[in-house]
Amino acid sequence: MGNENTIFRSLELIESRISEKLTVKNIADAVYFSNNHYQRLFREIVGSSVMEYVTKRKLTLAGRALLESNASIIDIALKYGYDSREGFARSFKAYMGVSPMDYRKHALAAISQKTIKEKYVMGYSNSTDEIIRELNSFIAKAKDTANSARKNDVAEYVSFWNMIAEKTDVYAEEVKEVLERISVITEHPDEITDRFTIIKVIEDIAFKSNLLAFNVGLMVSRGQPDHIEIQWPLCIKYLELAQAASIKSEKIAGFFNELSSLIFNDMRRTAADKMSDVISKGKAAIDSIIGYENTKNEVSYLLNCLSVPLDEITVPLLEDSLFQIAHYILCSRYRHMPYAK
Repeated sequence: MGNENTIFRSLELIESRISEKLTVKNIADAVYFSNNHYQRLFREIVGSSVMEYVTKRKLTLAGRALLESNASIIDIALKYGYDSREGFARSFKAYMGVSPMDYRKHALAAISQKTIKEKYVMGYSNSTDEIIRELNSFIAKAKDTANSARKNDVAEYVSFWNMIAEKTDVYAEEVKEVLERISVITEHPDEITDRFTIIKVIEDIAFKSNLLAFNVGLMVSRGQPDHIEIQWPLCIKYLELAQAASIKSEKIAGFFNELSSLIFNDMRRTAADKMSDVISKGKAAIDSIIGYENTKNEVSYLLNCLSVPLDEITVPLLEDSLFQIAHYILCSRYRHMPYAK
C-alpha cells in the first residue's frame, strides 16, 4: 500500500508539472526513489511506463484544450512540449485515433480525462481508451465522407447525395452517443452490464453502413457513363466507410470482452471479500453472545449457508439471510422490553 501511495503521489506531481519537461529522473527524485525502482513500481501499478503515461496525459490535456479553447494547434503543441505541429499531430493521431484538426472539428470523445487513483480502474482505462480511439476514428471518417457526399455537383444526384449524407451523419451521432456511455465505465464499472446494448448499436451501425454502401453503388451504377465516372470515388469512400465499420465492430467486441473480464473478476473479488468479512464478523458476534443458545445456533446456521463458493450464492439466499438477521434483531429487542416479560 505504501508503494501504491507513493506512485499515486507521483501522478499528482506529474499533473501539476505536466507543461514542464519531465523525465523519469526528476519525477523519481521528487518521491525519493531510484530510477529503476520507480520505473518498475510505476509499470506494475499503473500498467505503462512513466514516459508513456506522461505522453498520454499531455495529449489528453491537449485534446481538452482543442475543445475548450480557441488556441491554435501549434500553440497547444508548444504548451505540451512538442517542437512542431507535425510531430504533435502524429502523436495525437496515434493516441486519439484522429488528427488534432478533426478532433476539434467533430468535438470527439476524450481519452482518460481524469487521473484515476485506483489500480484496478487503470486497467479498465486501457481497454476503454482503445474503444474510444476506434470510435473516434470512425466518427471522423463518417463525417468526412458525409461532407464529400454534399459536395457532389451532378445536378441529377444532389438530393440523393444530401439524403445519403444525412444518414451518414445520423450514424456518426449514434456512435457519439455510445462514446458517452463508454467514457463513464472507468468511473462506474457497473455500467459494463450495458455492454451488450452498446455492442448491438455498433454492430447495427456496421450493418447499416454496409447497406448504405450497397445502395450508393447500386444507384450510381445505374447512371450515365459520365456520371458514373464522376461519382465513383464517392462509392469507394462509402465502401471504405463500411469496411472500417465492420473492422471496428469486431475490434470493439474484443476490447469489451477484455474489459468485462477485468471488471467482473474485480466484482467477484470484492464480493468474496465482503462475504468473508460478513462471516468473520458473524463468528465474532457468536463468540460474544452469552446465553441465547437458540439465537447462536440460528446465526451459526446462517453463516454456514453463506460459507459456500461465491457462484452458489444467489439473490434469494441473500434476501432470506437479511430477513432472518432482521428477525433475530427484532426478537432480541422484544425480549428486553419491560412489557415483554
